[in-house]
Amino acid sequence: MARKSHILFIASISFLVSMNWTFAQTIDTNPGTSKAFSSLEEVLAYTTDNSISLKNQEIKMEQAKKAKLAAVLGTIDVTGALLNAQLTDNTTLGVNLFPAEIFGGEPGTFKEVQMGVQYNTNLTNYADVKLVNPTGWSNLKLSKINILLTSSTNQISLKNLQENIAKNYYNIVNLQEQIGSSQQHLAIADTLYHITQNKFAEGLVKQQDVNDSKVNWLNSQENLSQLEYLLEQYYISLKLLCDIPEHEQIEIRQVSLPKQEMEAPNVLLNELQLRSSILQQQYAKTAYKSAKATFLPTLSLQLSNSNNLYNTEFKPLSGNWINSNYIGVNLSIPIPSSQRISQKYNAQYDYQMAINNTEQAEIQAGLTQQSLQSEYEQAVSQARTNQEILSLREDSFKKNQQLYQEGLISLEVVLNSFNSMVSAEYNLISSEVNVELTRSNININNTIR
Repeated sequence: MARKSHILFIASISFLVSMNWTFAQTIDTNPGTSKAFSSLEEVLAYTTDNSISLKNQEIKMEQAKKAKLAAVLGTIDVTGALLNAQLTDNTTLGVNLFPAEIFGGEPGTFKEVQMGVQYNTNLTNYADVKLVNPTGWSNLKLSKINILLTSSTNQISLKNLQENIAKNYYNIVNLQEQIGSSQQHLAIADTLYHITQNKFAEGLVKQQDVNDSKVNWLNSQENLSQLEYLLEQYYISLKLLCDIPEHEQIEIRQVSLPKQEMEAPNVLLNELQLRSSILQQQYAKTAYKSAKATFLPTLSLQLSNSNNLYNTEFKPLSGNWINSNYIGVNLSIPIPSSQRISQKYNAQYDYQMAINNTEQAEIQAGLTQQSLQSEYEQAVSQARTNQEILSLREDSFKKNQQLYQEGLISLEVVLNSFNSMVSAEYNLISSEVNVELTRSNININNTIR
């Protein structure tokens, strides 16, 4: 009768703990302040709408588009001024020397003559328009490639962000499952402790067995506490990734893990990184051409219109305006400087490295596809094996527990089988979660490509 009562006690404790864990998983204790997610897809959808990092990527795209508009204007590179106004008060007029014989003086001598008037008003508008501008056209090509490259970089950043979120999300799911399991293990350890105490009271075991069973109970309790602390840290990490404010509480409510008999996902070839490398190669090639273009001449159209007013009295806008204007072309052939030469060679080497990076990215694309498929098959195989191991460990523990209650084996054997069962269950949980993480990475790979 005593043995049956112990078995019923263990079963009832496990049932109550299991029900308590299920209840905690489905009921929100702080409905006003908590945000609950029941799947990874919900977390990713929330991040897409609220992530500051993703909003910054949108700003970068707008910046790239505005840079292209500026580059279009840069092809003619208009410089000058719509109006340049200048008012001058010559407080002391300058003096020039003229041959004195002009004024009836002796040959070989000079006479000092003041030139100009005291007040001078000048209004000028002028422009310089590039007719031939190799650097400007190269910059326009760079700006067009930069838009495509920014879009590709944003996609890579989104993919990396979602992969990091998936990893963190399933770490939380893993810990939640382990905490639920640990609560049941703690109840079993508590029951073993009480059984040992009762056997000690009857004089059937030594004090050492009581101490060992209590140590086992304390370890189970501390293990549960450590898992809860670690879970809190992963929640903080997830909030950092998703840009969730500190005061907002979140909760992951993954109800259950899918069965491993689900059809294996098909891994598609993801060429996102390869396309980015190709764009970087095109950008580096154009930048190299742009650096060489700085050695080429430029041809500009120059226009100027000027109005001048000269007065002996302070009348800035009154009097006879004198107009002058001109139109012409300007050919400029730069002298190669050390800086330009250095920029040219740096651009050349960057282009050569970009070619190598593209070749490397092409190799990695195919290998990554194979690696994801292999990782999924490996994870499924490990989960199936761990499931079988757990079944065997549970059977061994139950039988050893019965034998211990009958006084046929020592407590040490029971505790060893208990710890083996606990370890096997943790391994199964981790492997099942790893299957889902790998499946999610494949989905992300197939979606953002």
